Amino acid sequence: MGPMMNNPAFLSDAELARAFVVRHVDLELLLETIRENTEDNRWHVLLEGQRGMGKTTLMRRLALAVRGDAELSRLWYPVVFSEESYEVLSAGEFWLKALFHLAVQTQEARWQAVHDQLLAEPDEERLRRAAVAKLVEFAHEWGVRIMLVAENLDMLFGQQLDEDAAWQVRQVLDEQPEFTLVGTAMGRFGAIDGPKKPFSQLFEFQQLEPLD
Repeated sequence: MGPMMNNPAFLSDAELARAFVVRHVDLELLLETIRENTEDNRWHVLLEGQRGMGKTTLMRRLALAVRGDAELSRLWYPVVFSEESYEVLSAGEFWLKALFHLAVQTQEARWQAVHDQLLAEPDEERLRRAAVAKLVEFAHEWGVRIMLVAENLDMLFGQQLDEDAAWQVRQVLDEQPEFTLVGTAMGRFGAIDGPKKPFSQLFEFQQLEPLD
């Protein structure tokens, strides 16, 4: 089996479900956290684990489980980011990338056109506000909340985005009940540690332990 077939991003839903045979307890813990997440009782989730421990597979299996659950699929729409998002260098680009993946997943020309239009927006603040507004519009039209499934948050918010940009993302997450961020990281990072950091007290943490 070639390296592309070992990458969960290249597996179909059926192949991913068949290949997911080990971390069912971790999956159920994540699903339980999502089920308890309501607009009145909101939190975000960070899955911690070293490289190669299966974080990508687990995140994609979580999105598949949410889409396949009769109750959760009525409440949530998972928007799954790529494993790396190196081109995201601002808060506006973070929300634009979410809009890109939304357009890809829905396969609706309307959302692709919205993304393409905002791609040409040169002003960062207008980009951020417009991208968030369009995502909120989608959530209201579909009657769902958006689950942002984003990996390597330690790289994204620890290296690629500066602290001001991280605060801008945090502000949206605090103010807009339409969004919940479910992310992965290799460990705690600068934007989390400390009482005055952008993501301080934002996440519920789940540790991915090595397999025996």
